[in-house]
Amino acid sequence: MSAATKSAEAKLDERTKSQQAYVLEELKKLEGGKIVAIGAVIEDEFADDFGWPEVWPVLHVLLPNGTKLEVSVSQDEEGNGPGHLFIGAI
Repeated sequence: MSAATKSAEAKLDERTKSQQAYVLEELKKLEGGKIVAIGAVIEDEFADDFGWPEVWPVLHVLLPNGTKLEVSVSQDEEGNGPGHLFIGAI
């Protein structure tokens, strides 16, 4: 394996680990919480290319310490559009 390939793999691995750490840090905020309400917020302001309004999945979470959180499911960290939840039994 070339030095360039090793370097690229190391960067990818480093980037992947960094992204994983970020995701886990965000999810940790919800740990121990209870979903107390759900919603689907419609935003006409940011209609897609076909003119359809965006529908954002929203969860209201109550943490054990009494803090209430609103979780909006986005396609990315920048909020460029609504996302999707894959929900299944474990």
